[in-house]
Amino acid sequence: DSLVLGVASGYTSYQWNLNGSPIAGETSNTLSVFASGTYTVDINGETGCLTGLCCPFIVTGGVQQLVSIAGTDTLCSGSALNLTASSSTGTIQTYQWKLPNGTTSTASTIDISSATLINSGDYILTATFADGCVAIDTFSVLVNQNISIPMLTTTCDNNGTETDGTDDIFTLSVTPSGTIGSTYAVTGNGLNVTGLLIGEPSGPLGSFNIVDGAFNITLTDENSLCSVTTSVSPPANCSSCIVQKCVPILIVKNK
Repeated sequence: DSLVLGVASGYTSYQWNLNGSPIAGETSNTLSVFASGTYTVDINGETGCLTGLCCPFIVTGGVQQLVSIAGTDTLCSGSALNLTASSSTGTIQTYQWKLPNGTTSTASTIDISSATLINSGDYILTATFADGCVAIDTFSVLVNQNISIPMLTTTCDNNGTETDGTDDIFTLSVTPSGTIGSTYAVTGNGLNVTGLLIGEPSGPLGSFNIVDGAFNITLTDENSLCSVTTSVSPPANCSSCIVQKCVPILIVKNK
């Protein structure tokens, strides 16, 4: 913070002094003060008071107070948003937060258990110290839309054997939701498929043995890197029943 000192204009020359020593370059009728001390001004080369009614400017104050906000500036929706404040110059007495949605808080921290898109924006903290000084810091947060899997389907293939379910295989297909227009990747259990479009069906993915059981796959938004992991359960065997066959029967009636 600074303070502006001033005397009457219209004189020929000015020289400001700090604690009796000239301040280099300060030769106007005003002076911006950034440090404590005793300030005087020489007017027209005269040290002292021309009118007899003036006295030195005495400026008192401590160190400039500083505050800093820390936290995660980029996260995915559904994640926790936690912001803390600290100071290297003094003890913070009170906190006044202004949140992106216009609400305020006097808590020492910001704790949001499950962030959404409306939590994006600037978090502004005004901290008041024991000496009455204040410090302000701003922290910008971006919450990206996470990817989710509202639809996952599995399709069985008898692998060419109609009566042997032990060799049945299956494929899977997903239709994720998230940031429309973004692309995503599918990984896990041998899958590494990239460039798929969010909001549209992936088409058949992989070839998995039903007898191997369930496994996990992960979908990752390739722009925001937000991801979700889900379990895939195999479908029922599709060749475990004996195929029905029709056999002609001749019926002879005895008289």
